[in-house]
Amino acid sequence: MKLKAGVKLAGLQPQIVLAMLIVEEVFEEFGVPLVVTSCNDGKHSAQSLHYNGRAFDARTKYPELDGRELELQTALREALGPDFDVALEAIGTDNEHAHLEFDPK
Repeated sequence: MKLKAGVKLAGLQPQIVLAMLIVEEVFEEFGVPLVVTSCNDGKHSAQSLHYNGRAFDARTKYPELDGRELELQTALREALGPDFDVALEAIGTDNEHAHLEFDPK
């Protein structure tokens, strides 16, 4: 696992730390490294779970994933379970990433 420069880990909830380890394994299955691009840093919507340590973003812009993003999203959802939301954001841009958040229903 790698952290993009400037990513802050202070205040992360334990569920997110565990999720990062699980997500790293899924990314390895797809042949790409896990690069965390944001936690509770950066700009997010006012109601974002990033700000209370319950969300992180992971890079998905890899040539190895071209056309397999939905397959990755499904694998992440299955690995993390129903208490997590997984959304693909900014697909096709330089900021392409998966948003993962702990949001039990």
